Amino acid sequence: MAGRIWDRAVNVDHGRVKYNLDKQLLGGFPVERACNRIDAPFYFYSHPDFALRADAGGGTESLEVTEGNRPKVQQLLADFLADSGQRLRLTWGKAAGKRRHIVLQRDGGRFLMAWVREDKQTVEFHVADRWTYLDVEGKKYPKDTFLGKVTPAYLIHDLPTLRNALDLLLANLDRPERVTSPMGEYAWEKPVKPRPYEALWAELVGDTSH
Repeated sequence: MAGRIWDRAVNVDHGRVKYNLDKQLLGGFPVERACNRIDAPFYFYSHPDFALRADAGGGTESLEVTEGNRPKVQQLLADFLADSGQRLRLTWGKAAGKRRHIVLQRDGGRFLMAWVREDKQTVEFHVADRWTYLDVEGKKYPKDTFLGKVTPAYLIHDLPTLRNALDLLLANLDRPERVTSPMGEYAWEKPVKPRPYEALWAELVGDTSH
């Protein structure tokens, strides 16, 4: 069965971006041999319904995504990764309580990536350093400062690590558990006493009326 899936994956023309992701997920290739270029276009299993970029001063740029303006989502992502904005939210779904969000945060050349599910009321962060995270014991975990807040160091990404994590989630929105459930891939905000879902939602997602 695995062989047939792989044969299909490598023969269906989804372009180089999707092919590299299939190599990681289906072929077991290490990230360093199958990651996409930073400036490569993004592959979406499904496009978001809404996008919002916020800067450090509180200014925002929002986009109601339609079939005709989907290229603007690519541009928003590219601009954000190239140092435009402090937070970028992509939202799938329009009904409150059922939406899903990918939220990216930037602090200089460092990033956090959160996966927010309203149906499950969960906020999970992609882990940049799995081995450090898996060695954590209770309150003893490496800390750093991100946007002025104490943050587990293993959640803070450089650009190539963020790009690969984002690629994998965007390509698997039909079954996100394929990439979010493996041990050490995603984690709570902190290993002990994470903030309630409502507080994290308000900070990361915020006002969904625009």
